[in-house]
Amino acid sequence: MLPVLRSPGCCSEVKNLHRPDLKRFLLLACLAGCRPSAEGQAGGASPITLTAADSGRTVPVAIGTDIVITLPATPGTGYSWVLVDSGAPELQLVDTGAVVHDSAQAMRPGAPTTTAWRFRAGGAGRTALTFDYRRPWEHEKPAARRYEVRFEVR
Repeated sequence: MLPVLRSPGCCSEVKNLHRPDLKRFLLLACLAGCRPSAEGQAGGASPITLTAADSGRTVPVAIGTDIVITLPATPGTGYSWVLVDSGAPELQLVDTGAVVHDSAQAMRPGAPTTTAWRFRAGGAGRTALTFDYRRPWEHEKPAARRYEVRFEVR
């Protein structure tokens, strides 16, 4: 689990991370804006980070909360995550598809990556985020994987 940025010296926690964890930390810090505390975010709520393991869940979320979705990918195979349903108008897309390499051998062909998106809960209601893992040129084929998480924004 990555450290939660809560202290004025939030980036001082970087020194305790191994190389792959450091890359994930930096990605999430950039997506979250490296705020010193939750008070820096609209509504005062801590960001919610969801992974592939959260697919199928329903997540309650407060208006103003940031939601970071991180999904593993292997772009060397031609597959990438495509945003199918953005959850609008209840969720607003803040940052799109940032990619971070997961390993020290990241520059090798076929190396795994993590793709991350940041959304902000902007209005009350029920909605969902849906992503398909597919090759962009295979329009007629169904997606290899689907990620969907539902939200109840209050």
